[in-house]
Amino acid sequence: MSVGSDNKKIPNKVFIVPYRKREEQKFFFCKYMSYIMEDFTDYEIYFSHQSDNRSFNRGATKNIGFLAIKEKYPDDYKNITFIFNDIDTIPFTKIFNYDTTIGVVKHYYGFKYTLGGIVVIKGVDFEDINGYPNYWGWGSEDSCLQKRCEKNNIVIDRSNFFPIGSPQILHLFDGITRIINKKDYIREKNDKGIDGINTIYQLQYNIDETSTNPKDNLYNVDNPNIYFINISHFQTAFDYNNETKEFYNYDLREPKKKILEPNMNRKCDADMVSQSTESWTNIPYYPTIKERKEMISLGINPPNPYENTGYNYNLNDRPPPQQAQHSQHSQQAQQAQHSQQAQHSQQAQHSQHSQQFNRKPVPQINKYSPHYANYMGIKPKATTSAKLNMNGLIRNIRR
Repeated sequence: MSVGSDNKKIPNKVFIVPYRKREEQKFFFCKYMSYIMEDFTDYEIYFSHQSDNRSFNRGATKNIGFLAIKEKYPDDYKNITFIFNDIDTIPFTKIFNYDTTIGVVKHYYGFKYTLGGIVVIKGVDFEDINGYPNYWGWGSEDSCLQKRCEKNNIVIDRSNFFPIGSPQILHLFDGITRIINKKDYIREKNDKGIDGINTIYQLQYNIDETSTNPKDNLYNVDNPNIYFINISHFQTAFDYNNETKEFYNYDLREPKKKILEPNMNRKCDADMVSQSTESWTNIPYYPTIKERKEMISLGINPPNPYENTGYNYNLNDRPPPQQAQHSQHSQQAQQAQHSQQAQHSQQAQHSQHSQQFNRKPVPQINKYSPHYANYMGIKPKATTSAKLNMNGLIRNIRR
């Protein structure tokens, strides 16, 4: 580390990690990144911790992380290299040097159409482009950052880039649902660089060695270079109460058009918003056929695997042996009933099948042709076009 005018040690590299309620991933990140950075002495890691119950504002937490470092190192922040690193994205080995120069932003991981994942940029460049937009919904702030860099003639260096799915990057599971606001997608398309670090106000935070959330402090890693920026309050250019009126749940497996045309039945209420950061820990479990029967016998309504209902059937909630035995008897009774129904169904099908074969074929339809098979409702069989015996060809068969 370099030394400032007040003899304060100045880090050359600062990691800003947007964060809230990811205790398990935080512990893994701290543990693994301590190994990745063990050859460096000039770095600091800051978890930019949004501690309220509003929807997680990823862009704002990154911007506030930058503003906190600017206030801490006011004479040196422009030359500091900022690494914006998602908490669920970690290099498997020491493959990055986390260095860049003014006018160049390095992108190590993600998609090439957007600056997400792991981004390395100088403080002066980040300030010049006004940082990220402060969207309250998911998914557009990284695309805006790339557009802002391109508009300001900042070179995007992907010479050491790994696309999504690369084994060289450990990408921890972060759930399949996001809270979206279709207005954000439109704003991103028309972004002028106005919303960003300059539009954050009423900001209140503290830089501490521990988190204001007690759960975050249960499992710590002994690394003096790790800090928390505990954000207790902030406002943005977009009024949060108005933004919540357009919040919807979006499934990442759905096409992108669902962002502009969200399902109306997935509109978010206040409870869903406050729990959104923890949704990755509550992935629905879809039981097997046998387990579904058991749940039905116990009066439990099993989840529909074809609907994204957010239902979570915990494996620990399975019935005790006595209930399971009672369930087995119920299953046997149900199986007997299903067997009787199946017999009636087979008889009905046989009767219907017989009626089909008793039909008279339509005149001038070759019974070996596909047309006849379609008419009879059966699959056509292959037929020979010639008859052979030991003496060779007897005759051609023309149907």
